[in-house]
Amino acid sequence: MITEKQISILTIIMAILLIAAQCSSTPAPDNQTNYDHSQHDAQDENDHDEMGQAETELTPVELAEVELLNVVATTNIVGDIVNSVGGTHINLTTLLPLGSDPHTYQPTPQDVAAVAEADIVFINGLGLEEFLTDLIENAGGEAVVVDLSVGLPDLEEHDEHNEHEENGEAGEDHDDDMEEHGAHGETEGHDPHIWFNPINVRAMVQQVENSLAELDPQHQTQYNANLENYESELNILDQWIFNKINTLSAKRKNLVMDHNVLNHYANRYGLGQINSIIPSYSSNTSPSAQELAELQNQIIEQKIRVIFVSATANMTLAERLAEDTGIKLIPLYTGSLGEEGSGAETYLDYMRHNTQMIVNGLSGRSKSSDSAR
Repeated sequence: MITEKQISILTIIMAILLIAAQCSSTPAPDNQTNYDHSQHDAQDENDHDEMGQAETELTPVELAEVELLNVVATTNIVGDIVNSVGGTHINLTTLLPLGSDPHTYQPTPQDVAAVAEADIVFINGLGLEEFLTDLIENAGGEAVVVDLSVGLPDLEEHDEHNEHEENGEAGEDHDDDMEEHGAHGETEGHDPHIWFNPINVRAMVQQVENSLAELDPQHQTQYNANLENYESELNILDQWIFNKINTLSAKRKNLVMDHNVLNHYANRYGLGQINSIIPSYSSNTSPSAQELAELQNQIIEQKIRVIFVSATANMTLAERLAEDTGIKLIPLYTGSLGEEGSGAETYLDYMRHNTQMIVNGLSGRSKSSDSAR
């Protein structure tokens, strides 16, 4: 006899096959992702209210004495953030393997089963999860989906660096005066790479703690203690990055990336940005010949020395541009944490590693004279 849960899993598998077929048969046009947000414009606000923690009432899950919450995180960065709060009191499944690009990842049957059996699913939001967005919205079932981007500031409203940024002080949250967003589509002005600002992550882990404590109130004290410890580490990280970036001269604070991934980082720490090779938040697009020519001219005119590239992205265009201009390519971890021994195994290490690589690259140093840890 087929159970209701088996029917649910079969339904989700069919949804994934349909999504995969659509992606393979209809290529995305230039400067757009495979995710068609126009189909969701009319229901965008209602959908977000259903998914967002701010509008979700959570009911405690009935757990046996040795049973743990079944928790799913989409990317391994979100997974590390969730684990920092949940620790040993949750059964955590992370969908995105190390080294995978969230813009191009395709879900597996194992992912389907994990989502179907989850008590709660944490997503980055803002359309980052191109591999799972439609699936999560249509899967049904009992799992609560928490969009960790809800309530975070909208970069579109942040055009200038304030005095706090210029002074390199991490004592107050200067992002609070920016407009809060409510959309979950990866659209212009809504950069999904929110984790590149540790202050955003501080808000994200607060959402995680609130959600876990409501679903599993018997471990609320432990979740809260883990949250406080991690918030302290994030504050230390934030000041450390400010100190590192402030060792650069003003003339050496311009970034060039393979795609638009460092907006939150640049806005937080007072860095300038030259147009990216791919002028999009997604690496799953292609630039025009004119855009590449304009970028090449900017690199030459402004004497840019390095291009920072995503370790998980296709480097063909970056390598071609480097050959034409003679500049150096420096890989960063962007959509994924690093493997064991990389120095970027956790979010905290990942941010320190990337910061040290950015400072070394912009300053012209090939290796660090001090530890990034």
